[in-house]
Amino acid sequence: MPAQQEREGRRQESTAQATLPHGLLPRFALWGAPPRIPKSPHQSTPLIPLPPTSGGGPCHTALPGTVPLNDLQRRWADPNDSFDPWLSKDAVFRTLTTQEAVEAFLKSRSHRRNWTQRKYRSYLNMFARTLPAGMLLSNVEANKIRPFVWKPGITPNGLRARARHLKAFFSWAVKVGHLSVSPMVDLELPREEKKLPVYLMPEDVQRILRAIEADFEIKAAEGQAQPGEILWLQDVIVLAVSTELRRSELCNLTWEAVNLADRMLTVGHGHATKSHHQRPVPLAPPALDVLHRLYRPDASGYVFQGRRGGKLNGDYLGKCLKKYARLAKLPENVNFHALRHTCASWLTMNGVPLRVVQEILGHSSVSVTERYSHLAPGAMRAAMESTFTEL
Repeated sequence: MPAQQEREGRRQESTAQATLPHGLLPRFALWGAPPRIPKSPHQSTPLIPLPPTSGGGPCHTALPGTVPLNDLQRRWADPNDSFDPWLSKDAVFRTLTTQEAVEAFLKSRSHRRNWTQRKYRSYLNMFARTLPAGMLLSNVEANKIRPFVWKPGITPNGLRARARHLKAFFSWAVKVGHLSVSPMVDLELPREEKKLPVYLMPEDVQRILRAIEADFEIKAAEGQAQPGEILWLQDVIVLAVSTELRRSELCNLTWEAVNLADRMLTVGHGHATKSHHQRPVPLAPPALDVLHRLYRPDASGYVFQGRRGGKLNGDYLGKCLKKYARLAKLPENVNFHALRHTCASWLTMNGVPLRVVQEILGHSSVSVTERYSHLAPGAMRAAMESTFTEL
């Protein structure tokens, strides 16, 4: 009971000081920022708590121009919460170093794909090394971030990647209560370039397939290739273009996810996808032909396997596609992901609604799919003419 009264006394003292200048807040100085005003979950305007009403509930009034509390400060402002920042182990950000925060963030992302985790670890550790050893997270300011985000000699894509990973890290730090506000809030960041997706026309795909076959014939004649070698890439390309599967999804595709009778496959069956959701993909005739030819009654495991029988390596697959795209004299920006763009582009040019394309691609929002809308002027024109035949 005395501990509860002491906690309530500290809370009331800090609440009474909420209108004082930052320099007059000795207790909240431990938090690294002046106290924020709690925000109602049902309103967009921050609120300040007033004495309880006659009904016993808290009374709020809008306080324009204030910023909401982070999670720990919101708990401290709630008289019904026993949290005490001077006693609770939750108030760790008072002594948390940047490197410790990086490790905690990476642990919180342990459920993500290995590739994603490696990228976060690479960028965040690279940033941490630019700071003085043992620097507290609360002492990291924009002037420490700007040189890293805008480092000369880095490509535009590289600059945006640095900014994107740091922004995710500091947003997480605010969300869990390690910071009251992100130091990147007012920092100018590299802008995303509005690039049109790279896709292939049908004749381009045929050029790649012919380049693969020609390379196989030359090497087979010299005794450097056996049946089943090299030509497997043709099947991968045809399946990729006709199903829109990402490179990682193709590498993880198993026969358990393929239903030839229903002409359907399930992306994410037995493995994590980018969206963390499974999605059904109808099998078009070219994809069905490939899968029927590869299928065996005892087929199990991965549809496409590496030389040692395990899962096909995604990096190796990308290099193979790049090699034959060059032999086919296609532009250097053609990579494996262009096959996914190719599927989406062909669907759009054939008049398929963007909502349907979104479902097939598994995009979380149709705004991502709208990058292909410029490819369907004929479909849009036909829709307008069929709708407004008479006035």
